[in-house]
Amino acid sequence: MLSFQSFQKEFLRELESPKFGEEPRALKPGSLSPTINELRRKNAEALLRGELFLKSIHKLLTERDRLANEQPRVRATSRELRPIIKKLRDAEMTVATIEKKFEELTQSLRSIDLETFYRALAQIQDCRAKLRVREGELVLQLPPTEREEHWWAHGWVPLLKPYNYNLPTLHAKAPDQWLLESINAKLIATFRAKGKTLSQMTRCRIMYTILRVVRQEIPPTTIKQYFQAKKIVDRAARNFPRS
Repeated sequence: MLSFQSFQKEFLRELESPKFGEEPRALKPGSLSPTINELRRKNAEALLRGELFLKSIHKLLTERDRLANEQPRVRATSRELRPIIKKLRDAEMTVATIEKKFEELTQSLRSIDLETFYRALAQIQDCRAKLRVREGELVLQLPPTEREEHWWAHGWVPLLKPYNYNLPTLHAKAPDQWLLESINAKLIATFRAKGKTLSQMTRCRIMYTILRVVRQEIPPTTIKQYFQAKKIVDRAARNFPRS
C-alpha cells in the first residue's frame, strides 16, 4: 500500500489531468472527461482535494488490504476448528444416547436403591453440558459463513480471535466489494454535506481512478455493473416474503 503522502500526490496529479476518470486512450486529444466536466459544472472539484477526504479514502484502501490478508487466517482457523467441532458434536450425541439408556434403566429398576445410578446420570448430564458449551465457544470463533446451520453458537463472543475479519463472506472479491461500497458511501456523504450530488457513473469513474492510483485496475463500467447488480439483489431481498 502506498503511503498517504504518495497516494495524495498521485491522486491530485490525476485530478489535474483533463482525462480524469477515464481509461487510457478513451478520449480524443484536447477534450475534457465527463467526470471533470461534471465536477466543474457543479463547482465540486475542490471536495476531492480535501486532505481529510483523501485520508479517509486512504484508510479504506489500507483496510481493504488488511481484510484481504486476513482471509487466509480465517480459512486456516476454519480448517482447524471445523473437525474439532464435529468431534464434539459426535461425542455429545454419543453421551446423549448413554444418558437416554441410563434414564430408561433407572425407570426399570425402581425397586432397588438407585442412588449410585442417579449420581452416574448426573455426571453424564454434566459431561454432555460441558461438551455443548465447548462446541458453542468454538463455533463463536468462526465467522457466520463458516458455521453449519445446525451448529450451536453460545457463550461470550471471544475478545481475542486468531483473525480480525468482519465481512459476511470469505469470497475472494469480498474485500474489493466492501471497498467499492465504502468509497461510494464516502463520496455520497462528502458531496451531500455540501448540498451537492454526483451521478453514479461519475462516482464510478472517481472510484476507478482511486483504485488505479494504488495499482488496481477495475474499469468504471465494471464498477457500475456491480452496483446495478447489487441494487437488484438488495431490492429482491427486501421484497422477499418472510415466513
